[in-house]
Amino acid sequence: MATSRLARNVTEDYLTCTICLQRFREPRTLPCEHTFCLSCLASHIGTSTDADVFVCPVDKTEIQTNKADDPWERARAFPTDVLAEALIKAVEEDAIQSNVGENGECLDFFCFGCQEMTSAENAVENHRKPTCDCVNLQKAYQRVMPVLMNYSRELEKIYLKSEKVRRTVQSGSGISEAKHEVLSEIGDFESCLDDFYVACKADLGLLKTKVAALDVRNETENDSVLHDEIARRYSTFNKHFDDENVPKLLKEYMSVKKGFEELNKFESSLEPKTQKFPLDFVPNKHLLSILRTNQRCGILQKASNSHFRGQRKSPIEECNYYDVVMTDKYIVTCDGESGVVQRFLQDGSYVDSMKVDNICRMTAVTDDEIATTRLFKRKIAYISLGKKIHIRDQIKTKKSYIGICLLSDGNFCVSFYDGEEPPGIEIISDDGKVLKTILGHRNPTGSTPLFLIPMFLASTTSDYIIVCDFTDSNQVICFDSNLDLVWNQTFPNMPCCVTSDDDGTLYISFPDVNEVVAVHEEDGKKMRTVVRKSEGIKRPYAIAVNNGTLVITEDETDKIHLVKV
Repeated sequence: MATSRLARNVTEDYLTCTICLQRFREPRTLPCEHTFCLSCLASHIGTSTDADVFVCPVDKTEIQTNKADDPWERARAFPTDVLAEALIKAVEEDAIQSNVGENGECLDFFCFGCQEMTSAENAVENHRKPTCDCVNLQKAYQRVMPVLMNYSRELEKIYLKSEKVRRTVQSGSGISEAKHEVLSEIGDFESCLDDFYVACKADLGLLKTKVAALDVRNETENDSVLHDEIARRYSTFNKHFDDENVPKLLKEYMSVKKGFEELNKFESSLEPKTQKFPLDFVPNKHLLSILRTNQRCGILQKASNSHFRGQRKSPIEECNYYDVVMTDKYIVTCDGESGVVQRFLQDGSYVDSMKVDNICRMTAVTDDEIATTRLFKRKIAYISLGKKIHIRDQIKTKKSYIGICLLSDGNFCVSFYDGEEPPGIEIISDDGKVLKTILGHRNPTGSTPLFLIPMFLASTTSDYIIVCDFTDSNQVICFDSNLDLVWNQTFPNMPCCVTSDDDGTLYISFPDVNEVVAVHEEDGKKMRTVVRKSEGIKRPYAIAVNNGTLVITEDETDKIHLVKV
């Protein structure tokens, strides 16, 4: 009690504001060395008529201040009384340890309604509200222990998690792994360039060989024969003319007319001829254009990743986004468990939502409309994204479809599987009529089924249809618009969702390894890793891309990520 009495004396003598007569709160010291609460000082400055001068409430000394309009800002300009703050902290700690209030009363009760400790007398006289529930400290301790124990466990769990993160950050293992992946991708691209260079050199070498081996006949051979004949006649005639051999000359004269005719023929045959090699080299215009424009092999861009959360009625409500669609205006998610469709702006701002029973997968029809399959309902719903989200129309289908994507001709490609009948993919018209079908067991390359669970579909600008087989076959399959197989690619892990950008790049999510990769549309070969396991996106599930931004949902959480690609 002696310690508590000392604390009370220190408070009364040194820690009491002379304006409010209470213990200092955020003490500020004036140049005259008098101390006041920050709020009290601001109120006092506000009563001054001068813009930059007020008088000390204790000794009336004129105090200069800045000319700020806000008295709080002028009060904050004065320094904190560090000594007073230290004493206040010491007194408060003493009060807690000694279980004594500011006025020296013994705090041996706790009010659960007011969430404060109080004395027995105060509990009886002042804690009379309906919410007040005052019990002695021992009973209060027994009541709060389960809550404190639970908090302790959660705190320990978070602490251990933070320690793991801290060690990971300090060791740089996550960054090192990502750095290694980037270097590996650059190396892969470099290898492709090396292979391309070797192929080009081999192609050019083959062309050189063909040119060198070509046997070209000399087309001037007849000209040489003609020249020889003219030279012979010229020599013979001059010989006779020089010798003055009259009989020979008369004989030549008799054939001069014919000779002139032959000379004219000779002369017409002596037109100069252009000598040309029968082959020309025509370089690849596309390749030549790339070489002349000094194209860079690539760039290093800053990784950009942001996220937001969907709307939930309560923090404990489960969330499982079955699919996501991104238009030029909106991001739309559908929760297959609750049937809730949510609309967001592209910055993640929530717009509105609606409930659609048995909703499964979605595809964008326009910027303001999406189409969605309704599992077990045998319907495809058109959902308008106008002023208010609502179902505009529905079409009936013969099967219960799962996956869906829109084709360039306005038809839909849809998938179905139920575990009993063979799975399949169909092209249907916008009124539900089946146009083409392919079943999963019809594999032209072998006896193994072509696909088993065609859960996610995507269409490309080339009207290819991309299918993720959500099984341990780890296959992604490409069909043309007639459902003829174009290629199938096997990956090390199970693919989940696929989406296509306008530039012919496909993006595929792999939840089991926390990755999203980009692949080529023409053959399905990997280009690069877009989302790595070190980036903190857990189990990337449904994905969609638009205008260089990839939107990703996490499996069984309400997190939605935006990644610049």
